[in-house]
Amino acid sequence: MAEIVKELLKKKWKIRGYGCGSLEVAWVTEGLDASLVLGHARVIDYAAAMLIVKEAGGTVLYAPKDARLSLERKMSLIAAKNAKLAREIAETTKTHAQWAKL
Repeated sequence: MAEIVKELLKKKWKIRGYGCGSLEVAWVTEGLDASLVLGHARVIDYAAAMLIVKEAGGTVLYAPKDARLSLERKMSLIAAKNAKLAREIAETTKTHAQWAKL
């Protein structure tokens, strides 16, 4: 994960952690450019926030591609205000995950 953070910082992106991942994802609808959650998200904990972003016109990518609603299954996700930004983050983090679009 440290390599991914280094790559994101090279692009001059700011990295912050607010503590509540699902809230960070939903904040994309309120002007936050993007949210990236790597590997520790339970699908069930982020499903509603992912839907909120999608319904508001944002783009959500997730990995693994076969992530299903589950109490145990872990996933990574990107929520972005637009598809271009989501693709840029996905390209930067492609060594971590193969992204699928919600």
